[in-house]
Amino acid sequence: MLDAAGFKVELIESGMVKKVDFSKYEMVVIGNDTERVEWRDLAAVVDKAGVSVLGLGEGGYAFFGRNGLNLAIGSPHGAHDSRSVEQSVVPVDAEKSPFWKAAEISDGKAIPMFKLSGNVQIYVPRPLEQVVLLGREERSPDHYTIVRQGDRFVLWGYTGVPDDMTAEGRKIFLTTCRYTANLARAKAKD
Repeated sequence: MLDAAGFKVELIESGMVKKVDFSKYEMVVIGNDTERVEWRDLAAVVDKAGVSVLGLGEGGYAFFGRNGLNLAIGSPHGAHDSRSVEQSVVPVDAEKSPFWKAAEISDGKAIPMFKLSGNVQIYVPRPLEQVVLLGREERSPDHYTIVRQGDRFVLWGYTGVPDDMTAEGRKIFLTTCRYTANLARAKAKD
């Protein structure tokens, strides 16, 4: 899906992370299936490169969390829906958010994202410094499935696979990838 959208993708196994120069990339994507990786030292290598990071599902939650970068958008600051069910997202401030404008969505109505998926949601009962709320869980207004921290880190909390995405879900995922990659570009201009 990313290749077809114009992204150059290079898969890197977690055991190779310490040997890679991540500064040559615009964005690093942390896979959902990496939740059991011991991230502490590896996350520091990726962080040192200064590139944007898109964390997917449980792996992203672990990478951003207490065993990785220790951010507010990672473990243990969330809830988990491990059931494989239909998933929707409610856009946050769609009418003025650059993220949702890029996705061509201008209202706050729930958008079907997956036919089947679980998710991890970051619990944010009140605004947090440097945390940008992008999309929230439909059933719980304090739990966010798409959330950014600082100028480089975005969590896509869904655990489902592309084949189970809706057309809107694919569009929003690609928007999330472009948005995350553009964070690094904007930072480089500063």
